[in-house]
Amino acid sequence: MSSIQTITNAKNGTTRSIYSVESIQQIPFDESYEPKFNEQEKIILEGLSIKFKIADDVAQMEIEKLVHTFCVLADRPHKKTHSTGRVKKTDTVESAKRTAFKSRLPEDRSKYEVNESYDGWSVVKGEVGTVYFDGRVQKPDGKGAIRYFYTFEDACKAAEEIDCSSITLNESGYSLRIGQIPIAVGVGKKSKTNEISHPERQIMSWAKDSQYPLKYSRTEPVNDKRKAKSREAENAQSIIAGQLAELRAFKAGKSVVVEKPTEPVVEEKPTEPVVEEKPKKTKKAKFDLVAAAKRTEEKAKKKAEEAAKKKAAEEAAAAEEEEDSGSEDEDSRDVEEISIDGEDYYYDEATNEIFDVETSKKLGYYSTDKTKITEENEIEE
Repeated sequence: MSSIQTITNAKNGTTRSIYSVESIQQIPFDESYEPKFNEQEKIILEGLSIKFKIADDVAQMEIEKLVHTFCVLADRPHKKTHSTGRVKKTDTVESAKRTAFKSRLPEDRSKYEVNESYDGWSVVKGEVGTVYFDGRVQKPDGKGAIRYFYTFEDACKAAEEIDCSSITLNESGYSLRIGQIPIAVGVGKKSKTNEISHPERQIMSWAKDSQYPLKYSRTEPVNDKRKAKSREAENAQSIIAGQLAELRAFKAGKSVVVEKPTEPVVEEKPTEPVVEEKPKKTKKAKFDLVAAAKRTEEKAKKKAEEAAKKKAAEEAAAAEEEEDSGSEDEDSRDVEEISIDGEDYYYDEATNEIFDVETSKKLGYYSTDKTKITEENEIEE
């Protein structure tokens, strides 16, 4: 086989090559070509240079050409999808927009500057990285969510076309959202499962201004989804009421003037709790209460003192017992110092045991010929 053969799959159009030693030798090198390598290929080159101790630039260039040739033979530029095996089609325009969008985001999301503005849209109040609207808007055909937008203006225009009223920015782009009350989720705020709900993904959100008075603000975030859904339902009733008022005015032939609603109160201030007045106590009742409290305090104090004395006595007895047992052990052991292979040990002649000089740890038994330490006692008791 003197040339490279290719086999084409008629079903999906993919091809694969069959090589031989001769065909590899015939592949020409372009001396003017400067190959570009990804991170993994750079690691391969560095490892080969260290392994073969290559310091010569010419030799290094030859290795780079070999690696480049290998990558070409492995069809590196033609990545296949795992499902169909067809060659991926890359939208270069979309890819360029995505790259430009990501380059504008700071690495530290908390330093993101909210400077987007569009007529009829208001930024959600709250710290950067802690506010978002729930749920992405799905495509009309139901096959996945509407794609991300890479400019705030494009997202606003798309939202107005489909009557969407909320936008959230995260690390992937601007997305149209279903929820209409923002949710505050950030570091330290955890869900019922005791897990932080990805605060690093949420960057900032915007809400479309309403032409009808709303009960709850759409720029003040709440702490959980349940409260957000409840307030969305009440806001929906407010919008319906406004629309009905317009309809009645129109039928009556009156001019319909829709005033821009003022910012509604978000949190209702809790009413002061009603404190029930306790019945006034007589002087005798007050005296009895004070006396009873004093007796209870004295009993508790006396009980604590007795418990402390008992504990101190037990600790002293335990310390004395430990000291006595330690001294008995030391006195009962009759040892002498011996030397084995130039090392010093303690030897108990009564039990034939050998001990370490520094730690007094038992090391074993003295052998019958008195030359080494054994694990078993060779001298019969």
